[in-house]
Amino acid sequence: MWIKAEVFEPVTDTLARLGYEPFSSPGDRHGSWQWTFYREFEGLTRFVILAVTPIESGRILQVELWIGAEADQRFTRCRVESLRWDAARLPQKVRSLIPSVEQAVARANALTWSDLQPEPQILHRKAV
Repeated sequence: MWIKAEVFEPVTDTLARLGYEPFSSPGDRHGSWQWTFYREFEGLTRFVILAVTPIESGRILQVELWIGAEADQRFTRCRVESLRWDAARLPQKVRSLIPSVEQAVARANALTWSDLQPEPQILHRKAV
């Protein structure tokens, strides 16, 4: 995907300042450019995900923030922001995402064990 991680430096700097570090390098996931950041504390791994999906032939970007937490095969995840930006204006728009990132971190930090649901069990067919 043509999106460069450097464009999101103001966002990644904000996440780092708030105690979140990259889980892995950003990359393509099912057609979206995705970058996951996490923080472990109080027995939970909390995360904030930045996802950017080109739509309308790549002229528009769907920019989303997701939060979640996991522990002991329990998890939760929800979208907390969804914006549409003109792709050509991405570098100019990134800083406007910082207040949403700060709110996403606050919401992720507020997640507790009682917010987590059991992960679905995956059944595997027995080999014959």
